[in-house]
Amino acid sequence: MKKSLFIIAATALVVGCASNDTFKDIESQNIAIGFNGAFVGNITKGNAGEMNGSMTGGTSTGTLCTDGNTMEVWGWKFNNNTDPKYTQIFDNTVVTYDASISTGSTKWKYSPLRYWDRAASYKFYAVAPDGVFTMTNESLTDETLRKFKATNVPDVQILQDNNGKNGGTQTIAAYSTAGTGQQASLAKDYLVAGVVSCAAGSSTQGNNTTDHDVDFIFNHILSKFVVNVLTSDNFNRTNNSYPYIELTKLFVKVAGQADTYNQKTAGSVDNNPTTGDVWSAASAVSAEKTLTCFYADASKTDNTISKLTLTNSNQQVASYFVAPSPATTNSTVKVQVEYIIHYAATGDITEETCLSDVLTVSNLTRFDQNTVNYLNVKIEPQAIYFDVQSVAGWSTGTTGTIDIE
Repeated sequence: MKKSLFIIAATALVVGCASNDTFKDIESQNIAIGFNGAFVGNITKGNAGEMNGSMTGGTSTGTLCTDGNTMEVWGWKFNNNTDPKYTQIFDNTVVTYDASISTGSTKWKYSPLRYWDRAASYKFYAVAPDGVFTMTNESLTDETLRKFKATNVPDVQILQDNNGKNGGTQTIAAYSTAGTGQQASLAKDYLVAGVVSCAAGSSTQGNNTTDHDVDFIFNHILSKFVVNVLTSDNFNRTNNSYPYIELTKLFVKVAGQADTYNQKTAGSVDNNPTTGDVWSAASAVSAEKTLTCFYADASKTDNTISKLTLTNSNQQVASYFVAPSPATTNSTVKVQVEYIIHYAATGDITEETCLSDVLTVSNLTRFDQNTVNYLNVKIEPQAIYFDVQSVAGWSTGTTGTIDIE
């Protein structure tokens, strides 16, 4: 009897708790700070179609820059209600892209994770790739002093050249850190992101409010230099007609570049270089560089490197990353070209090798950050013409007289 009453009492107690008390789970909202890099697979990637050795100059065959897939992040937390009010939570922290990550909103990872503080606001800075930038002042109280410095930036880096097509090779001078053709992925684009500010509160932490990630947009501190060749308008070749021109050598000389750069003003690279020069040279101007844009190796017997038959359409022979010109110095760009004119398939004279003068490109005097410069080399041989200006009159000679009987 006692046992039955105990069971009834226990049942009543459970029913009473379930009907009278309400339990609610409260989420801690510990959301990790995540990052996205806009230069991955987007137009801000200055080496699209080239860093992977593509000769088309179009879209990349991969989804990443091949210069390390990394960025460095600086970040400060501001909280006026607690002490300390300023805390640096990222100090040149390396953040790496990992394509194998299948969960979450971003494939960028770092360790250990930091988490959003709902009561605090934040500022984030980023550069890419890692290992080449330093922040010259990390003052917590005066963010106008926070500037980046990039040292030992190669003043000229080749991205691709036609000479490397189909497995060809070329000797690159010491000032360039990259190979050619399929090895052009050794070149590096130097990028600085716009400063991202995130206010306090769950709705504003992370400028991407959908996933609370920090989305960076990068700009280039380098310029891009693309060299094209074609025949002039007066030398258009149609079908297989003669004469036609083959390019054998093309050299471009560039002067007025430095290899160490500082930000002049705090913040990020301006995506419109005409509004102000935010980077300045911190080293002496380097000497003139000779860029071998095209060189047809006559010793090749398997035709892996062939002379380039010119047309009246642009054909890209080389592209480079070039450090911006110092603020007080203009660049000097000079061009020299060697080519062969083919006159006929057979005959006593069928071809002729020509070497041009060294010409200064008067309208290309600056390499500004975040800009692409094109040099179109139009080849037009100066034709040898003949004309009859006059026919000389007869000159009076001596007069002879003889009488014949």
